[in-house]
Amino acid sequence: LPFTDHCEPLVESIEQLQTLCARLDTLQKTQRWAYAELRTSEPLLDFEKSFWACKTYLWHRLDLRPRLDAIEKRFHKDCIKRRIRHAERQGLMYEQGRSDSLLQSFYDLIVRMRSRKHLPPQPFSWFQRLVASMGKNVCIRVAFKGDQPVAGILTLNHGRTVYYKYGGSDARFHHLGATPMLFWQAIQTAKSAGMETLDLGRSDVEDRGLIMFKERWGAESVRLTLWRSPI
Repeated sequence: LPFTDHCEPLVESIEQLQTLCARLDTLQKTQRWAYAELRTSEPLLDFEKSFWACKTYLWHRLDLRPRLDAIEKRFHKDCIKRRIRHAERQGLMYEQGRSDSLLQSFYDLIVRMRSRKHLPPQPFSWFQRLVASMGKNVCIRVAFKGDQPVAGILTLNHGRTVYYKYGGSDARFHHLGATPMLFWQAIQTAKSAGMETLDLGRSDVEDRGLIMFKERWGAESVRLTLWRSPI
């Protein structure tokens, strides 16, 4: 599962884990893989020194089970609450769905955001296939100033969890507070649908700006460790 942020080993005992690791070691050698990797939030797993901790992340989740007013109460007063109210006063328009036009507006924002970070964007066909395969479990939200898309996020639903996966914005309009407004809309929709968790994904431990953004929503974090073999 190469694009999965985390996936705990499906074992119930140390003996099963040892068997799993031994099988991975065999596959790594016979298939000539460069390495095998496990991504887990459990720091106490015994990998029998066959795997080494190569990378650490923080994984943030927001509990949606409390009442909506209790969830909102945990938001940072200045960086979240005031920006949401500011966005509402700016007369921003908001659309959600999976239409081709909305997907194109969202993708244009992805391209802008990736360009700012000097990174190539994902192919447009990737998002098209994501929508085609997951259907109603995909939701694209885009904020507009007039006809101009200014920020967008894409979320996925699975079980009782909504996953924030992609986001993009136009830096010229950051002062409008569109992104916090979109997250607030996503939280309200998820809450009304009976979802229990908003998964905000993983962050590099060095990326303090992204970590602070997630924490200001009241999200709690656990440490994710990427284990690789061979050592």
